[in-house]
Amino acid sequence: MKRNILFLFIFFLFVIQGFIINKSNVDNNPDKYVLSTVGMIHDIVSNLLPSDVDKKLLLPAGTDPHVYVPTIQNINDFNNAEVIYSIGLDLEAQMHPALLSLSKTKPVYFLGEQLDTTTLIADGEMFDPHVWFDLDLFSLIVDEVANSLILNYPDYQSEILTNSLSYKQTLDELDVYASEKFSTLDPSQKWIVTTHDAFSYFARKYDFSVFTLKGVNTASDYSLYDKQKMKEIILENSLKAIFIEDSVSNKDLLSVLEDVNNAGLSTRIGGYLYADSLGSSDSGLDTFESMFKYNVDTIFNALN
Repeated sequence: MKRNILFLFIFFLFVIQGFIINKSNVDNNPDKYVLSTVGMIHDIVSNLLPSDVDKKLLLPAGTDPHVYVPTIQNINDFNNAEVIYSIGLDLEAQMHPALLSLSKTKPVYFLGEQLDTTTLIADGEMFDPHVWFDLDLFSLIVDEVANSLILNYPDYQSEILTNSLSYKQTLDELDVYASEKFSTLDPSQKWIVTTHDAFSYFARKYDFSVFTLKGVNTASDYSLYDKQKMKEIILENSLKAIFIEDSVSNKDLLSVLEDVNNAGLSTRIGGYLYADSLGSSDSGLDTFESMFKYNVDTIFNALN
């Protein structure tokens, strides 16, 4: 109920402030661009479209898209965008109603929702939105982006197609890299234990098990039972490491780790994983390729 009220509040706030497109104002603004909600999509768009077309990222590195509430500052971001891309599947939950409304007047694509639902991981009545961690699914999203960019920018069709093939080749190479590394891990150590459930697609692809305190949405709750269960899994499997994440609080995860160590097991923090965003521009991890490879290396080095 509270969530529905928040949705209505955001929607009417943006109507009042002019969030719903005023065509006359937009047409007078020359700064047009393709807008992506999260870095993973922005990376695809940036690689597929030539530099002649401006691209813009809505959520900066380290921002949690699950709970991000659009601000008045985002009005121009949305109004001046020619095309908008989001993952959908409730990832950008608080802005979804506004994006749906915008889709009546301009191209807005919910890329995760174009995937065959039989390939998605169910989360209650919804689906896990972290589809970029299955490179096969992410490759299909590249196809969706390419097709829609060609529709909206037909003059660049040849470049978009060439660039999409190159991008998908990079994804294939990343998949081989991850598969070869993880094939050498002790199966008993193939656990991703972290704060929120962003890695189920990754785990399915590379044969890991996952346990997290939160569900796929960082706004979800967890209980003392969840913390106790996490402790038991770490102890029963003698896990060498667990992981912290980039865009959520890891306070309770660290308290579980303290309990584990007090029980006599020398489990450690295996590193920092990027879950819902790419790295900042000065991190060297601001591309999808670098972020994914970093996560692979971090998990492998911690559990090897």
